[in-house]
Amino acid sequence: MSNYSTLQRNTLAGLSETAGALYLTLLDVFQGHTRDGERKAFLAACDYDKQVGSTLDRILRHMPGAPGPMVHAQLSAFFADRWRYNFMPLVKAQ
Repeated sequence: MSNYSTLQRNTLAGLSETAGALYLTLLDVFQGHTRDGERKAFLAACDYDKQVGSTLDRILRHMPGAPGPMVHAQLSAFFADRWRYNFMPLVKAQ
């Protein structure tokens, strides 16, 4: 996590793990296409967190036989990617 900017680290601290995975992915997607890519990535991650991210994160942390940190991170990345591919509009180059 040390290779992230202070803004990115603070943003990740305020998001669920699944929303954080989505945020990091969207930074790469939006950064090359728009001038305000970081803002768009943050807003999309917040929308995701509000709709499903915090619930998924809570389930993964508190379910019986909860996965370890490595599996939790992999599941978070998987759910974030599924959300991005299934529910977000396509990102077009500008």
